[in-house]
Amino acid sequence: MADMKDGVLKIERALENADVFDIQVGGDDQATWTAPSGETGFSFNNAVRKLFENGGLPATLFDTYEEMLESDVAEGGYAVVTLDELAGNNGLWQKKSGTWVYANYNTQQLVNRINNTISPEFQGLALVDSLGFQVGEITEQHVNFFELFDLSPNTRSGITDELGFVVGDSPPDLTQLLSAVKAETSNLAAITDELGFVIGEALEKAPDVADKITISEPLFVKNLCAFPDEPVTVDIPSLIKERALQYKTRQVTATLAGAYNTELLANLASSSHCITIQANTLPTNCYLTLRDAHQVGQVRIPVKISTPISAKTAKVLMIGDSITNRGLADMCHKILADRGHTITFLGTMKGASLSAATASDEAGKLGEGREGWETGDYTFAVNDRARAIPLGEEAIYLAANKDTQWPQNPFLRAAEAGDSPEIVRNGYVFDPAFYQTRFSLDTPDIIVIQLGTNDIRDRDQPTLVQGWVSNTTLMINQIKAAWPQVKIILSIPNTAHDTKRNNIWENEYHPLIRAMLAMQSIPNVLVCPCWALMASESGFLMTTSTGAAKVSTEDPITGALIGEYADPVHPSYTPKYQMAHAISAYIACI
Repeated sequence: MADMKDGVLKIERALENADVFDIQVGGDDQATWTAPSGETGFSFNNAVRKLFENGGLPATLFDTYEEMLESDVAEGGYAVVTLDELAGNNGLWQKKSGTWVYANYNTQQLVNRINNTISPEFQGLALVDSLGFQVGEITEQHVNFFELFDLSPNTRSGITDELGFVVGDSPPDLTQLLSAVKAETSNLAAITDELGFVIGEALEKAPDVADKITISEPLFVKNLCAFPDEPVTVDIPSLIKERALQYKTRQVTATLAGAYNTELLANLASSSHCITIQANTLPTNCYLTLRDAHQVGQVRIPVKISTPISAKTAKVLMIGDSITNRGLADMCHKILADRGHTITFLGTMKGASLSAATASDEAGKLGEGREGWETGDYTFAVNDRARAIPLGEEAIYLAANKDTQWPQNPFLRAAEAGDSPEIVRNGYVFDPAFYQTRFSLDTPDIIVIQLGTNDIRDRDQPTLVQGWVSNTTLMINQIKAAWPQVKIILSIPNTAHDTKRNNIWENEYHPLIRAMLAMQSIPNVLVCPCWALMASESGFLMTTSTGAAKVSTEDPITGALIGEYADPVHPSYTPKYQMAHAISAYIACI
């Protein structure tokens, strides 16, 4: 858009010299002018109108994100996407260094950051009458009797009914009232009026779930790989966005059954919590069905079940973060070897062993699992943590311990004149062929990429998903360019079930996993649904340190540990094994 002040001066000159300028008027706010030189501009009113249409910034409007990508907006220019089917694509963008960057100006960024940090411990009480209808609610911030009064810390006037008549005095201290009410209702006591008659009872607040659980955006795969005679457990809450509600209400029922009637009688499993199946009890073609008890309709996902045909011999490269580093390759190697498969793990850095006590352990298998890394560290789109290994220092890098190797990215090479700008990130290129040559590695048959947990830690929506998709797509394309026949397995593990992590699950895990599932359409790319095949209710470490911020205590009679998670991100015990078991089945099948 033309500079507003300059445009005003030029339109004034145009009006003074109408015989020189071609002025088109369609109402005052639509006026434009064209000079003999071909230069155009807007009237003042037209300029103001366009400015406010574009969110108060000189931005160009686009219906979709793709239209914006294909536009010729100049460097530094702004754009607003308004009608894209993917909600996270809508908003204000700016073009920087040839790349569209989502602006922090967008209020959705703030909303996501708040969701990531707020962890409400008190959800409130519902006030229910004798017929079971909710007539009010009590939280730490207000007392609300529907259609009578709503008392909050800001209320200092009399309490009035729906017609405005004063029915009581506002107490000077809301905290005292809330404490008194909570004390009275702590044992689900009856609520009485001033004469002592029971008018209701206080119950633990039931969530309003009728319109909140979404089964139309499920989180499961088209191709499920499993060992034939071994149980696979599917965690039902981890198949949907609002998993916190599902844990509480068991509102959604999931059923895995054969697509056709067969002679097998054990070809159906159904539950609202978790279902356990064995691949050999189900036909190849199945459906995973989700049904919401409060809504009409159901969702049916076609699932093809595969099992290993014979013992497999393969070379595997694992690329990941701390969850990969902490014994994943070592555990997969044992699971596969115990089932007759011969797997060689490739890489430049030893992972921790299955029984390691620290992340620095180097007794495990080779791979590229780096503590704290996200997808951008590997592509160098993020350059505040990783660094390239200088040419000629390969031997020094390989001889170093893991703590020295960890911040160095063996895949990077400096960009060259002939490189397409699409593969260059901050002057470097993620180049698997270069990686293989410089470290004299074998060609892998299978690559496991398990990244995203730290993207979620460091990024907010929609930058989170946009960045993960951009980096993962770059990695896949570069891997395929280097090794055209390689099979790629994508995955992300589950996270612990607690209030804060459930918030993050809903706002960040869910859209990222949906983006991952969209990559199933890429040839030779499979998605292993680790998030749904491992527990989130247990198997995450709790703190026992009395000096920690989250203190746990021990029940002297049962020895039960009472407290909070010390680490809700890194799976331990059964979930860790379940994750490795799921990935191992995919390695054996593809």
